[in-house]
Amino acid sequence: MLDQHGRHVFAELIDSLNNQQLKLITYEITKDLSNFITLIFDIHGSNSIKKVIRALRRSHLISFVTNNLCAAFYLIMTNRTGSYVVSECLNHLRAEDNNLLYEAAIACCLDLAMDHEGSIALIRVINTIQGLQRYRLLDILSRNAVFLSQDPEGNYVIQKVISLNNPLFTQKVCQLLIGHYVTISLQKGGSHIVEKCLDTEWKSWIIESFLSSTNTLLHVAKDEFGNYVIQKALKVTRQSGSPLYHKLLSRLKPHLRILQSGYGRNVFNLITGGQPVKKV
Repeated sequence: MLDQHGRHVFAELIDSLNNQQLKLITYEITKDLSNFITLIFDIHGSNSIKKVIRALRRSHLISFVTNNLCAAFYLIMTNRTGSYVVSECLNHLRAEDNNLLYEAAIACCLDLAMDHEGSIALIRVINTIQGLQRYRLLDILSRNAVFLSQDPEGNYVIQKVISLNNPLFTQKVCQLLIGHYVTISLQKGGSHIVEKCLDTEWKSWIIESFLSSTNTLLHVAKDEFGNYVIQKALKVTRQSGSPLYHKLLSRLKPHLRILQSGYGRNVFNLITGGQPVKKV
């Protein structure tokens, strides 16, 4: 299973086994958790395990594999090669066979969200989880939107939650971030979240946060990441014909000279079409 050439022999073997032989093979590769983990962390071994999963997808024997995956779930999900073995189960097994895997994902979703490989694997879980388990997972993630939005990896998970366009969880995220929009607009990942929130029906909450202080608005507009947020705010309010567009303009126009240099120039160009401010 671990050998570059031997894994092809193993695949042929799996295709030729009867149920009793398949049971013996399954027991052999799952009886020791540490050996099992060694297999799924190896590129050839993981392909061999995926072959076994496909062979067992309608057999009760699959529980030997899924139980092992649950026993070391966080460790496996934070390993790129290992996480794809879990994805093989989520994509090809019956819902009842994946139940424990989803429960494991829900239990450690916040830890996964803050790990690079774990966050990528968690987004794949979000793509497949359904029903009450989906609700529970998204509820936990959205309730923790404030700190996840400011995490280098967690922000991608919150972006995913918003992109699902589920009004219940999108509203929860947008509401919890009130009071934090300015802070996260100045962060690389957080600014993408704010831009996504500006595409929702709760965009006014974000814009009102910026309008609370002219100095705050200018600070965000001149920031490396924040300037994209202000551009987005101007675009969405103009397209929707919102009176907030004119409020934003009235706050920004008296300070166009300040915006002419640095990152603020992007906002300046959007407002003026790139034309320099005339001296009074």
